[in-house]
Amino acid sequence: MKLKLHENIKRLRRERNLTQEKLAEILGVTVGAVSKWENGNNTPDIVMLATIASFFDVSIDVLLGYDMASKKAAKLVESIDSLVCEHRFDEAENLSKDAISRYPHDFSVIYASAKLYCVKALENMDKEDARKAMGLLTRSMDYISQNTDPDINDFVIRTQIAYNYMIIDEKAALEMFKEINFGGINDTILAFVYLQNGEINQALNYSTSGIINHLGELIGSTAYMILALSGKGGKTNIGEAVCIADTMIKVIDFFCKRRSRMLLQI
Repeated sequence: MKLKLHENIKRLRRERNLTQEKLAEILGVTVGAVSKWENGNNTPDIVMLATIASFFDVSIDVLLGYDMASKKAAKLVESIDSLVCEHRFDEAENLSKDAISRYPHDFSVIYASAKLYCVKALENMDKEDARKAMGLLTRSMDYISQNTDPDINDFVIRTQIAYNYMIIDEKAALEMFKEINFGGINDTILAFVYLQNGEINQALNYSTSGIINHLGELIGSTAYMILALSGKGGKTNIGEAVCIADTMIKVIDFFCKRRSRMLLQI
C-alpha cells in the first residue's frame, strides 16, 4: 500500500488556490514545513495530519492516499457505471450515495454519480434529476485535477451542465452554450434550440455557421478522395472524381452566398 501524502497536500492546496505561504499561515506552521511536506522530505505529525484533513474536509485515509482506498473507489465507480448501463437506476443511486459518503472528494466518484443523474434526467425529462446532475457536475470541477481520463475536461463538463439546463430552462441553456461556443463547436445545438423556440432566423444563422465552420474539413477530405480516385485511374474512377468535384464546387458556392447574406444582415 503506497502513501501519496505529499502529492495530496499539494493537490488539495492548489484546488483551494492557496499558496504555500497562505497554507502555512492557516495551519500555524512555517513555509518551510509545508514545502518539505509537499516535497516528501518530511511528514506532519498525527495531530497536524488531523488538522490538515479537517481543513481540507477529507478523511485522514484520503489525505494519506492509500492505494487500497483508491481501488475501492474505482470499484464503486465501475459498479455505478454498470448499473446505469443496465438501467438499474435505483440500485445505482443507492450505491452512488454510499460512494459519495465514503469518498466525498474523489473526482471519479462524483463524476460517475453525475453521469447517473444525467442519464436519468434525459430518459425521464426529470427536472429534479437534472438539478442533481448539474450540482454534481459543478462539484466535480473542484476536483478535476484528479482526473486521468483524456476525454473529460472542463469544457466537456460545462457542456454536460448546459445539456441538463435544457430540461429545466432552455433560455439559460442557450446562454451557457453561447458562452462555451468555442470555434462554433455548439452551433448545431444552438440552431436546434432556436428552432425549437420558433426563432427561425437565429436557427438559420447558427446552422449555416455550423456548416461553414466544418466546411474546411469537408473540403479537405473531399480533395483527398478526388485525388485517390484519380490516382486509381480508369474511366469510372475519373468520372466519380469529376462528379464529386462538381458537387463540392456547388456546395461551396451555395454556402459562400449564404454567408454573404448573413453578413449583410448584421
